Amino acid sequence: MKKFLLFSFIAVSLISANAQSVSCPTNAKRNNGNSCTSGGTGGQIEVEFPSAPDARLQIALIANSNGTATIIESTKTVSTRAGSTFISWCFETDNLGPLVQGSVQYQFYLDLNGNNSQDLPAESTFMCSQATLPVTLVSFDVAQKSGKIVLNWATILEVNNNGFNVERKIGSGQYQRIGFVDSKAPGGNGSAYSYTFEDVASLPNGPVYYRIRQVDFDGHSVYSEVRAIRIGNGTLTLMVYPNPSRGTTNVAIPSGIGSVDVSINDVSGKSVQHFSNLTTNNIQLTNLKVGLYFVRVKVNSTGETITERLAVQ
Repeated sequence: MKKFLLFSFIAVSLISANAQSVSCPTNAKRNNGNSCTSGGTGGQIEVEFPSAPDARLQIALIANSNGTATIIESTKTVSTRAGSTFISWCFETDNLGPLVQGSVQYQFYLDLNGNNSQDLPAESTFMCSQATLPVTLVSFDVAQKSGKIVLNWATILEVNNNGFNVERKIGSGQYQRIGFVDSKAPGGNGSAYSYTFEDVASLPNGPVYYRIRQVDFDGHSVYSEVRAIRIGNGTLTLMVYPNPSRGTTNVAIPSGIGSVDVSINDVSGKSVQHFSNLTTNNIQLTNLKVGLYFVRVKVNSTGETITERLAVQ
């Protein structure tokens, strides 16, 4: 998996024969000021192209690791500046966060009949990607069911995806591959797929950690977040990673323990961040200054408290 410099671009997959001449974007910006004529709860996205694309080009969807946004305004604004072509569309929902170069994926189509809507199969979708990751993972959960551990994950878009290695770590041991799940996308390119893997091994009481390693066809790979689960009445533990960190770190909380309160304390005992009644399996801590911290998690249903040390460099 190659990392791309700012304003670099790659045409990942051209599914429609009509799309062969369309260049992919080199950059994107968003405006949450609702400067669109049709309003919407999202805002405006302006996409930059290295050369003028086909005048019939329409965008169907944009996505990043936070979710997706559907375009709601079929009319578009086209402008040319400094030798590049810019097209603006309106989108709904506001769950995308910043549109950071190197982490955005797009679905386009050519409006062949000029009716401002996508008519399948003639106007089939093709994809472009500025993503460092060829797969956008939107969920990953782990749960105990009927004596086995069930992993479920879902993707928004897949580009050049061979499949997923499932890896497990027991306690303080090492991660081991326990299975492989093939991509459901034809040729590794497609959108919106769900996956399930069952770990039927007999596991000792205590913490068990799982992660997904996505592998593309050229052998490059990337890891998902870690999910933790507690087997039986074993010791309740956290995984804090990376540790040491450079200001941003993740906390994997065992699933199935209900809501928790999380407090991040400095060495003086002062709480610098606090979260109440969380039910997520993973939280990300950001904007931590250099120093030593203690991550304290309280299980509200039992009163159990877990503390892990975190160093920020």
